[in-house]
Amino acid sequence: PVLEAAGAAALASGDMYRLCAVLEALEVVADPASIALLCAVVHDAPYSYARWKALAALVPHVERAEVDAVLTDALWDSEAEARLIACDQADLDSPAVRARLDEFIADEREDKELRALAREVRAGP
Repeated sequence: PVLEAAGAAALASGDMYRLCAVLEALEVVADPASIALLCAVVHDAPYSYARWKALAALVPHVERAEVDAVLTDALWDSEAEARLIACDQADLDSPAVRARLDEFIADEREDKELRALAREVRAGP
């Protein structure tokens, strides 16, 4: 609760460096009670580093509807690191996700690491 309060205050005040420090701590704690704050950061933070730190903290909570929705949205994030996390956790049951991964694969201007990961994810285990 203390970390969540600090994160919410940092997000509200625009203190992105403090927010990122809180997000790193929340990633370590991995408490599902923090999911709402982490999702809010992904949706509301103007700082791309904060968004991908929040996405990283959401990874232990995949397969929850609200987390999967945020990860799907992150496939369109401007930050390559955010797209990498989202791609790695992609829900291949979603036609929109499969289509977005195919776009990554086909786009020669896209980040090379992301294109390679998209190919790997689409190929399956």
